[in-house]
Amino acid sequence: MLKSFQKDFKQSLEQDKTLDFIINYESGLCNQDEIIEGFQSLLDSGVVWELQGSYQRQAIELINQGLIIESY
Repeated sequence: MLKSFQKDFKQSLEQDKTLDFIINYESGLCNQDEIIEGFQSLLDSGVVWELQGSYQRQAIELINQGLIIESY
């Protein structure tokens, strides 16, 4: 039961972090380092492919620039 709680809690924290990044990104509050870190996180979690196309295009652009790394 404790492991289940820990897993759920960790997922909840990751979702909060993702939501915070998206809100800040959409509001224009992220600097370049935060954008790179945020998009790397979105890419690592696979969430980027569930968002609107502009996020996917931005992720691909950052990959092409070598600023984030596509994970498999």
